[in-house]
Amino acid sequence: LFIVLFILVISWAEGASRYLYLAFLASEVVLLPLQVLLIRTELLGLQTRPELQWVKRHARFGSKALLSGIFVELNTKVDGLMLGIFLSDREVGLYSFAAMLAEGFYQLLVVVRNNINPLLVRIIASGNYQKLANLILFVLKAIYPTFLVVGIFVLWAFLPLIEFMPALSEFEASFTVLVILVCGYWIISGFIPFEQILNQAGFPWAQSVIGAISFVLNIMLNATLIPTFGAVGAAYATAGTYVIAFFLIGVTFRSYRKTLFEYK
Repeated sequence: LFIVLFILVISWAEGASRYLYLAFLASEVVLLPLQVLLIRTELLGLQTRPELQWVKRHARFGSKALLSGIFVELNTKVDGLMLGIFLSDREVGLYSFAAMLAEGFYQLLVVVRNNINPLLVRIIASGNYQKLANLILFVLKAIYPTFLVVGIFVLWAFLPLIEFMPALSEFEASFTVLVILVCGYWIISGFIPFEQILNQAGFPWAQSVIGAISFVLNIMLNATLIPTFGAVGAAYATAGTYVIAFFLIGVTFRSYRKTLFEYK
């Protein structure tokens, strides 16, 4: 909300569009004191200095997990950057409009993921595999029908929105791209809430390696498909990369299962 607010404020100033990036910095500056206020009781209650062994342990874990976060962000930009190499600015713009809407669909699932992560950690720490299996089954049953409706609504509303706003009529060509991306995200929608399960289970390096593999695969698929199929090829490459990445996460987590849980 702060980012949107600051973007609006900056946009109102004539010739200030070059400073739009400051919306991110300003939002963080405003949020910091609010966050400190929320945890003031915990901060004031600290009676001891942090132990060096725990500082090292957190730093070690964070450094291994850092790359996974970087690759997640990079993967969302690969298609647009690769299109910029092979196609015109116009085609990149048309693709980016559909990709933006599809990413909004994806971000709804990220919200679910962020709320499930703490629960996921507690279940994994308890060593109760049946609880984890029940959680996964519950999420799958809830997510797929819910986001099928959301996806259909996004696709259904796209063309009428374009027709209602003549200035956007050119973006009608983006509909096929939107269909491919939304369908791709829906295929993995039930598993997106568990995207960071390797991090949560204490295997951040494995999460980062899969992120790196996905990034390279994304580049290779885009480089292969864009010259032949254009923007549609970029959509297939992006959707395909996400499906393969989540398959790798699932297979990798399964290989670690015996070290985490006692099960028959």
